[in-house]
Amino acid sequence: MDRLPDIIKKRYNILKTIKESSTRGKECSVYIVERKDSPGEKQVLKYADESIINNEFHIIVKKLHSLNNKSLPVIYDYINCGSHAAIAMKYFEGYTLRELMSDGNLSEWAICEYFKKLCKIYIDIHKVGITHEDCKPSNIIIDDDNEVYLIDFNISHDPSQPSERGRTDGYASPEQPKGCANPKTDKRTDIYSLGATMYAALTNKLPNLEQSPLWTEEQNISKVTKRVIEKCLEHDTNARFQSMEEVLEQLEMPIEQTDIQEKTELIDNPAATVEQSHINNEYDIKSYEDEPDNNQVDKNVPNDKWLDIAIIGAVMLIIVIVIVGVYVVFR
Repeated sequence: MDRLPDIIKKRYNILKTIKESSTRGKECSVYIVERKDSPGEKQVLKYADESIINNEFHIIVKKLHSLNNKSLPVIYDYINCGSHAAIAMKYFEGYTLRELMSDGNLSEWAICEYFKKLCKIYIDIHKVGITHEDCKPSNIIIDDDNEVYLIDFNISHDPSQPSERGRTDGYASPEQPKGCANPKTDKRTDIYSLGATMYAALTNKLPNLEQSPLWTEEQNISKVTKRVIEKCLEHDTNARFQSMEEVLEQLEMPIEQTDIQEKTELIDNPAATVEQSHINNEYDIKSYEDEPDNNQVDKNVPNDKWLDIAIIGAVMLIIVIVIVGVYVVFR
């Protein structure tokens, strides 16, 4: 907090420090604040190198505001501080997906519901030509009504604007190599990161694409969900889903088309996963149907099977009679 210039301290009360770190070697700090002239109303203040702030300011103000999507950030204030700048944004009350994952008790059904909503957010973003390029659990917020919000657009990309690019290891796509200042990315980049984030939410670990198979036997995850994630994580962009609409379509498949026996509800209170060490049983991952025993012999042979057998037997008998008759005649 001491790094903040007086112009910010005079305008805002700092309530909490979220992080004080660097992005791509440049200072980037985030705080929960309230304006001194309107106390009680929380906002998020990001203070960073001017190039980082200006990119996020452009993305949000020039592109995202036009969407009027309540799940995306809104900027209330911009402060020029010389080589640095600050923006004050809407504060989303809730918990990050990372916090909700901490106990490993999120059900598969709840996670799929959250990611359906996330897909819809990305569909809107992609409509205006923006790639987020930083999908990860700490950038997804879920409130007590199970609404989903997407934050942190400081490394997002607008093809019409020059910008310094970054990546988050473990969630970044293959087309975002470390150290590349201008990677060739598009909406399929966000699809990869969404798949990596969904995998992490389900397993509490990052996907290891060199591991085969990607899943372990003890991970009780439906086949459909696995297939969706695997297709998102394809190394070749052309082999992935080509749009978030395609991902959403697969996630919205009727439950009877999956191998999940029954639905479970969303978490009534997401805070419970942060404040308690367990979730009630109704939120656990649902049971799965046993695989059919393909080695079992079906004793109830249909009648038409016996008819086929009788016909074959009769034909063979006729052939034997003919052969014997020919033998007797020419003996």
